[in-house]
Amino acid sequence: MNASSPPDRRRHPRIAAVRPAKVYQHRAGYYAHARTSDYSHSGLQLEIVTPRPLTVGEPLSVAIAWGDEPVLAQRSMLPARVVRAGELIEGKQRIGVAFDAALATAAAA
Repeated sequence: MNASSPPDRRRHPRIAAVRPAKVYQHRAGYYAHARTSDYSHSGLQLEIVTPRPLTVGEPLSVAIAWGDEPVLAQRSMLPARVVRAGELIEGKQRIGVAFDAALATAAAA
């Protein structure tokens, strides 16, 4: 970290992983394609394909394809919320997602 960069407030180390993902946008009522760039016990970073920008605090459900499964089942969806939202550029947006507290606590145990 240098003098001009903000301190890292993450509670868990990030692991780089580029994997396909599916995101259910509760407010819009539809699924969107996404791709992870990293993850931790408490959240992940995604690039999501979306026609409208997501906002901080927005509830989501996320499923990550860790294997070769072509379709991600509803039961694999994890409750989460947007904690960082980049600019929507050409139908794609980079977002930071935090898993619900109960899920993060269970994953850390």
